[in-house]
Amino acid sequence: MTDADQTPYWQSGPCPPWCVALHRVQDHPDDRSCWSGWAAHLMLSMYPVHEVRHEGCPEPLRHEPEVAVFLRRRYRESEPRVIVEPEVIRPDLPPLQLTVAEAQQLGAALIEAATVATGQHIPAPQRPVVLAGGAR
Repeated sequence: MTDADQTPYWQSGPCPPWCVALHRVQDHPDDRSCWSGWAAHLMLSMYPVHEVRHEGCPEPLRHEPEVAVFLRRRYRESEPRVIVEPEVIRPDLPPLQLTVAEAQQLGAALIEAATVATGQHIPAPQRPVVLAGGAR
């Protein structure tokens, strides 16, 4: 999305339809990104609740562990990144950044894993993968 008066000189084409950023000519290079207005927030039950204590508050604030999924396309990139960002689990971890193709592959793998876990599909056995330390 751009100002109606002027398209920034640094934009080579229009923003994708999902972009909600307001782009201006004077935008700093770090701010020249398209962001989606859409985001999915997934609560994760396998991680502990994160408690934060603030001075003057008798009770800690409880934050449920979640990840956010959204789109971002940086300046001069040809396709968006699908960002999977840990919100509360480990805020110090960097987000997982995937190409659209990688996100589709990950989505398919997650759907297949859920299908196998619920017994709806049993795939042919594969050779076991031996991890470092001998664990499987």
